Amino acid sequence: MKFYVRSGGLTVGGGEPLTQPEFVKELLRRAKEEYFIHTAIETSLYAPTEVVKEVLKYVDYIFVDI
Repeated sequence: MKFYVRSGGLTVGGGEPLTQPEFVKELLRRAKEEYFIHTAIETSLYAPTEVVKEVLKYVDYIFVDI
């Protein structure tokens, strides 16, 4: 895990990752809280506001497609 802590990170993209909010939220939460990995998401934000808020709690960087 040393590589990830120092240099790497996790970016979730897709399709639209927010179509699977529970999986994405848990993946990002574990990456941040258990492994201290920087996280990012590439999304169009096409999801209910509450879903977006819950997932973004565990995101360091957001790439929004328009």
